[in-house]
Amino acid sequence: MKYQSSIFWVAFLGLMLSFSSFAGAASSPVRIAEGPKDTVLVSDYRRQSIVHVDLKNLKQRRKLRIDGKPLGVVWADGLLYVGNESRGQVEVYGSGSKLIRAIGEPGGMIPNDLAIDREGGRLFVADCRDQAVKVFTLDGDYLFNIGAASLSQPVALSYDPHRRELLVSDFGCPEEGIPSAVYIFDGEGAQLARIPGSQKTGMFSSTTTFLRPQGVVASADRICLVDSFLGRLLVLDRVSGSLLASFDTSSFGEKLLLPLDLLLLPGGDVLVTNNRAGCLSRFSLAEVLP
Repeated sequence: MKYQSSIFWVAFLGLMLSFSSFAGAASSPVRIAEGPKDTVLVSDYRRQSIVHVDLKNLKQRRKLRIDGKPLGVVWADGLLYVGNESRGQVEVYGSGSKLIRAIGEPGGMIPNDLAIDREGGRLFVADCRDQAVKVFTLDGDYLFNIGAASLSQPVALSYDPHRRELLVSDFGCPEEGIPSAVYIFDGEGAQLARIPGSQKTGMFSSTTTFLRPQGVVASADRICLVDSFLGRLLVLDRVSGSLLASFDTSSFGEKLLLPLDLLLLPGGDVLVTNNRAGCLSRFSLAEVLP
């Protein structure tokens, strides 16, 4: 049942999106990551490409065509790592957009999102197929799994290099009574915390903070994440999980419509992949981190 739910999420991603303009072309921004030379990298699911976006004006600098549907994306040591849903692998591209190698067996995973431990030289892959986070060296050697005993549908993740912790957004398994949650693991895979999206407050009552958590990132004692179902950017207390702030409209008036990922920029601004609006939406430090 969990595996079927994971496949349903991928079908939802592929079939329920609507598209509008993004950097001058129809697109479907999914994941976002820091790129080289004052750029951010955005995976464009519909156009099957990775877009290099200028941080100053959010305009497209260049685009790399992918043979398949790109999901997670990261940049490390001059190499581009792309989770290719169609091939079920992580592909590694070098200079000149040359495909150097593929990580994992063909069809072996659903690489929803990627994160890098630069100091440790490791790649984390949120894999819905195996309901776990797979850990590889940057050269592609498999190391171990994280969260196989607790995760149901890991869809997004990020690595906090300061605390050396991995944050994972998980859809849960509602039909089995498992709510969505954000998990925090140490660098070796030990679970440190679990922040559920909903909690019972009485026999017939409960409170809900989030339903479908996607992109998640830590900032000091706070956690920022986007909820694709509620269409909101949320700020949580890292320890208690309590909701500190919630936003559905960017600093420039764009409504969040199926937000899927976010990136914390130097200086504190946050960029969100606003999928159905077909754009990147910016939130200021004062709004997001009160």
